[in-house]
Amino acid sequence: RDLAPLARAAARIASADPLASLFIDYGHEASGFGDTLQAIRQHRAEHPLTSPGEADLTTQVDFAAASAAFRATGLAVEPLVTQAEWLGALG
Repeated sequence: RDLAPLARAAARIASADPLASLFIDYGHEASGFGDTLQAIRQHRAEHPLTSPGEADLTTQVDFAAASAAFRATGLAVEPLVTQAEWLGALG
């Protein structure tokens, strides 16, 4: 897997004025192998080729690789939380 684009993005973020970013996406905490392509249609998973143009296609983010790239440029990275935990903390 090519992490160069992620490293370039992290370097640009680190060189900017102070900022905070929030990343919300499907993903996993630990790097792994395998296909992460998925299709979601009407709030249900389906095969990516079942309904071309009618389903949302996405791949899962490798948050471990993203965190490592961000830390390598000196950025602070908070621990991952689930959407439920995050929304619950908002009240």
